[in-house]
Amino acid sequence: MDNKQELEKFKNAVFSTAKAIARKSLSLEDQKQLDKVTAPKIVSINNREEMLEARANADSEALRIRHSDETIFKKNEPKGTVSKSLYKIAEKIRYEKIGSDQYIGIQNNLNNFYQKKIMDSDVHSQNFIADAFEAYLRKNMMNLEIHESKKEDFKRWDDLFEKNISKKIKDLNLSLHDQTEYTSLMSSILQDLQIENEKN
Repeated sequence: MDNKQELEKFKNAVFSTAKAIARKSLSLEDQKQLDKVTAPKIVSINNREEMLEARANADSEALRIRHSDETIFKKNEPKGTVSKSLYKIAEKIRYEKIGSDQYIGIQNNLNNFYQKKIMDSDVHSQNFIADAFEAYLRKNMMNLEIHESKKEDFKRWDDLFEKNISKKIKDLNLSLHDQTEYTSLMSSILQDLQIENEKN
């Protein structure tokens, strides 16, 4: 079997798995989104990083379809560009946590992907606050290990998050299956953080 055939076989397997995870009739929009994330630009079947990203993105999108209601998400969405970005990350972690608790394969795909993503984060990037927030929540909600070399980079933001979020992690975990409660709590947390003022 040549490389092209192997790639097609891999993409079909990823798509089939994603549909099984979603466990619902897919709308045309959901079908298109799944097609998009399960048809990655993989150059070679031997490119492990691209294959890992493809699996993680497909798992995540399938979990979004299964566990996230867009109406509820929009209802509790906070104001402010930065807060909206962090809120979206927090919702993604909610449904990925549900899937990770249910399936060890999903847990491994996501943990391996996000460990690399966080390692590659740039402290000088304008989006670094989002990387720091994601690392903090994944560490505290999904037990993601953060490499020692990144901890100093995240320290400024970790101190802020620890002060304002640490006591609410338990409530966030308890409300994973109640999107209304979870998003309402997260919106309140982000409002208390006053992150729009802190970003500079």
